[in-house]
Amino acid sequence: MNVSRNWNAYYGPGYGRVATGAAAGLAVGATVGYLSAAARPVVVNNQTYYVDGKTYYQKCYQGSEVSYCVVPNPNQ
Repeated sequence: MNVSRNWNAYYGPGYGRVATGAAAGLAVGATVGYLSAAARPVVVNNQTYYVDGKTYYQKCYQGSEVSYCVVPNPNQ
């Protein structure tokens, strides 16, 4: 428990990655540790993507951890 309320003290899984809700307008190639509740899966050419607003993600890995990479709109 972090009683000092120093939120920068966390260095566990996902450290250094941006939360989706805090990162509007992420560039292609950016990585997030998890998707927002608003993200929904879509399948394009037998590949699963997740879309949140106008941002598309695809599951990727950072070492052995599952992450989500920002990708170009697969429909274009």
